[in-house]
Amino acid sequence: MRKVFFILGLVIAFGSGIGLYFYMDNAKGLIPVVYAATNIPEDTVIRAQQLKVKSVPRESVPSGVAASINQVANKSLNWPLKEGDPVRLDKIEQNTKAEVENSRLIAFKTDYNGSIAGLAKYGQTVDLVLTLDPKQTGNLSLAGYIVTDLFIEATADSSGRILSSADIPYLNGSSSVVSLSGSEQTTGIPVEIIAKVTPKQFLVIKQAETMGTISLGQRDKNAKNLYNINDVIENSQMNIGKDFIVSLLQLQK
Repeated sequence: MRKVFFILGLVIAFGSGIGLYFYMDNAKGLIPVVYAATNIPEDTVIRAQQLKVKSVPRESVPSGVAASINQVANKSLNWPLKEGDPVRLDKIEQNTKAEVENSRLIAFKTDYNGSIAGLAKYGQTVDLVLTLDPKQTGNLSLAGYIVTDLFIEATADSSGRILSSADIPYLNGSSSVVSLSGSEQTTGIPVEIIAKVTPKQFLVIKQAETMGTISLGQRDKNAKNLYNINDVIENSQMNIGKDFIVSLLQLQK
């Protein structure tokens, strides 16, 4: 019995010691801050083992840093960190970015009218909608999704100026539209999307650009008969050409 009481006493004393430690930290004006325990490259899913927490003076901590490893573990980093750097929350991607195997970058123009392209920015996940041009497809009128759950790495306007990226997460300046030679050319509006895609998705988008207009949308994930377009593309044995794009759209009718 004495042994039991002795162990209980140790547990209580240990718990009191921890509480006193945190109380003393707060009394000294110290707060917990998450730091990189090693170099962490950009586009890395952060592991808890790559982080450490230190108590530092409150006045020395910049705003927006993580106070708990749980805030940032298993999330993607959009800015490289060196060992000892504090982990800023604005450098952690808010949307979960799926890993893309053998990925490659692609840049493509989107239709500004009637889509969410004008509001697109870095970090969003969107779906690509193709509307066939009857002049290019033998009077065939179809529209549907060609790639889904696409993570936007950057956006640019019609002049190629980057508006939103990991370094510039929000749109800059006011939007304006200037009409040139009878067609709308947008300045300051994100009409070009830069993203990482699989090799097959790259071919789909490039083929789609020759067949009609690509716009941005967001599917209702609760809709019935919702095809996994990305799986259809990756698992198909067809050559990715006009016939494949048409069959992909007809699948959704």
